[in-house]
Amino acid sequence: EANETIKDLRKRLEALGGIFDLDKKLKEIKEEEEKTQEPDFWNDPKQAESLLKSIKEKKYWTDAYDRAKGTFDDLEVLYDFHLEDEASEEEL
Repeated sequence: EANETIKDLRKRLEALGGIFDLDKKLKEIKEEEEKTQEPDFWNDPKQAESLLKSIKEKKYWTDAYDRAKGTFDDLEVLYDFHLEDEASEEEL
């Protein structure tokens, strides 16, 4: 049944968040971005570039997860519409 599939997808999505340790990555991104605002940030260009690369790499994972979660949330809403006969099976 579609409802069971959606529940299974939610569990998988939540598991991915844990596997990729997204909460930790988000915390690290915030801390690293704060460092980029310090007045002496560019005094050591190599270190500054390394920090910016680190932020970019972490954001790759967090942004991908956010896109997957957004798509899943859209699916849930569309499924609810389908149950209320406000969306067709084809749309779902």
